[in-house]
Parts: sequence; C-alpha cells; structure tokens
Amino acid sequence: MKRPRSSWYTRMTSSRRGSRPIQNSLLICAAGLLFLRLSGVFCLANEAALEQAARLETQGRFSEAAVVLQLAVDRKDGARKELEFALERLRRIKLDFPFTEAALFADVKKAVRNLTWQEYEEWVRGGRFDSRMIDGQRRFMVASVSNLFFRYPELAPRRLASKDLSDLQKRQWETCVTIKTRALADHHGLKTIHDSERPALLAGLMLAMALSLAACNRGTTNS
Repeated sequence: MKRPRSSWYTRMTSSRRGSRPIQNSLLICAAGLLFLRLSGVFCLANEAALEQAARLETQGRFSEAAVVLQLAVDRKDGARKELEFALERLRRIKLDFPFTEAALFADVKKAVRNLTWQEYEEWVRGGRFDSRMIDGQRRFMVASVSNLFFRYPELAPRRLASKDLSDLQKRQWETCVTIKTRALADHHGLKTIHDSERPALLAGLMLAMALSLAACNRGTTNS
C-alpha cells in the first residue's frame, strides 16, 4: 500500500511543472539577446573598419587603409557592399591623382611657354593644382593642366599647342562610365544613392566636365 504523498511534495512537483514554460521563455530571451549581440558585434566591426580606413586615408596612408578594408571584406564583417565600395573608392582616388610633382612639371612645361621650375614651385605652393598625400608622397590630379588654364585664363597667351589628349580622354571617359553604371545599378535610382557614394559620383561629374573642357580647349588651340 502506497503512502500518500505529503503536501510539500505535491507543491514542489507542481511548481517544477509550472516553471518549465518560464525556463523556455528565458532560453528564448537568452538566444535573442545573443543574436542581437552578435549582430551588434558585426556592425561595430564594420563601422570600425570603415572609420579606421577613413582615418588612414586622411593621413595619406592609402595602402594601409586598403589592407584594413580588404581584411574586413575577407572576414565578411558587416555590410560587404559598403566595404567593397570604400575599397574601390581608394583605388579610384589613386587613379585620379597619378602625377608626382616632377611628372606634373613635365606635363605643365609642355603646355606653358617659358615655364621654370621656380615658377612651377610657386604655383604648387599657391595651391594652383589639386593634390593629395598618398602613401607619403604628394600626388597631383590627372586634369591638372586643363584645370590650370580654366582657373587662370591670364595664362592663355603662354599656352603652347596641345598634345594629343586621346588617351587621357579615354581614361576619363571610362571612369565616368564606370561610376554612372554603378549608380544606375541601384534600382532605387540616383535620388536614393547612399551618402558614402556621392563623393565618387561628384568626382565622376568633375571628370566629365574636365573632359569637355579639355576638348574645347583643344579645339580652340588648333583653330
């Protein structure tokens, strides 16, 4: 004959059974919190990589910035599209600023009559040419010569016959087409382009303007 169970045992058993839904709810909440925390870690890693790359770019350390972004892409941290765009943007900036100071002088000297190194250095110090520090070296914009005559029309009498700009124009046109294609690839259209993409788009528009200006200047000189 079984002894009747005491009231305390009955209460304990019923409390355990009633606690199972609570335990299940706690497990679900813990899993949700873990998911949110992991998501936050990926977002922070993405932001950290972008911020670090931006800081290195400001300091002129483009190669290091590219390594930071590439590592983040390889780790698949956060939004891959933003990281890849930032990496591509660094590459295009380096293409837009290809000239060293000596290389730019050689091009400007072919376009400006009786230009001396001393005069050229004064122009550089005066900010007549767009430039950026890239990996410890000052680099100058690809459209520096055409921009010089556009900004300082008083140099027109000293302008020499233009050289063949077909290769330069081709590179600029390809850059513009690539940027436009990327912008149109977004099905939302130009009105919803991400803020981080607008500098590159503006750079493309500037290149298009420089291209048109170079063509006009070339036609004027030949005439």
